[in-house]
Amino acid sequence: MRTLNTTKKHRLVGLVAAVGVAVVTISGCSTNAEGDAAASISASDSPGDRSAQGADVLGEQVTLTNNLKTDVVVRVSQVENFDWRGQLRPDHAYPQGFQGATVKAGQTLSVQLTPNYTARGNPFRLNLSNNAGEFASVRLQSKSQAVKADNGLTFIGFGVEGKSGCGGSSPDFTYTGPSGTQNTGALVSTISSCSSNNYGDTAIVLTPK
Repeated sequence: MRTLNTTKKHRLVGLVAAVGVAVVTISGCSTNAEGDAAASISASDSPGDRSAQGADVLGEQVTLTNNLKTDVVVRVSQVENFDWRGQLRPDHAYPQGFQGATVKAGQTLSVQLTPNYTARGNPFRLNLSNNAGEFASVRLQSKSQAVKADNGLTFIGFGVEGKSGCGGSSPDFTYTGPSGTQNTGALVSTISSCSSNNYGDTAIVLTPK
């Protein structure tokens, strides 16, 4: 196997850093006495990395808080396989996702999701119901994405589809409370540290009106 001399290797690394291309180390390659192949760049070291390794280790923290006057059952739909990596995705059962979870009144559930950072939007729909039936259906999508040059993390947050800003609120919905009374609420999403330079968690709150 031919190896690069030190000068050529440094030029190659500089080129990789300039264009943001990840160089993956190939196992089994031998090194020569000059150590040309010893200094390798893994996929997770590249500033522009969106690898499964980085996504699965960190993921996206998403909380769902129920401040309504009723317990809520969550059903997740409209999920594309390409948009997610591994088992931590919204349409999987809690605690890997929100599928089929019952969120009691006043309770908060927290999950770690691992989106595919090469996808755009990563949408999913939350269908909310109680004993009286389904009362709301809200589609969420990633609101912002940007690679942080210092550590390769990707900022992403989930907000209400079609709403600008860092999260957004759904249209008001009406649900039947335990006593049979009609109540009004909305789903409100807030992304913390929301800017192109910060990593943000997502807080989804079912809020009474």
